[in-house]
Amino acid sequence: AETCLGRRLIKIAKDLCIVTMNPIDTGERVKMMSEETIQTEAEGINTITKALEGHKASLCFDPPFPNVSTLFGNEVSGKWRIEIDDLPSVVSGHWSIAPTNEGSDVKVKMEVNTGWRPKGLPLLMKFVTTIVPVFR
Repeated sequence: AETCLGRRLIKIAKDLCIVTMNPIDTGERVKMMSEETIQTEAEGINTITKALEGHKASLCFDPPFPNVSTLFGNEVSGKWRIEIDDLPSVVSGHWSIAPTNEGSDVKVKMEVNTGWRPKGLPLLMKFVTTIVPVFR
């Protein structure tokens, strides 16, 4: 619970789904999503989808994320987005892959451009989710 204007706010949801991408290895055991599906095209990976307990999360790439061993020193980039259940673009951004000065290594960069923005909320909840840091 977080505080706002001296009041404790508690978010209640019927079922919560938290998606973590590329977490820091802390040695803790966490429940991982199962049923992984990877959709590919000739150019690379289109979508990685994982499911757990009735929820589905997808990491989508446009254009497809390429096989880094086939880049031959070229920089490539595109857009990515995370879809959760029936929400089409919860978080999105840009990705890029560039060769490093070491030659055989590449640098993969994924930047967030659009964070989660809940839709269809009453005016008070729209205000709270915009102002209170825990919701940003």
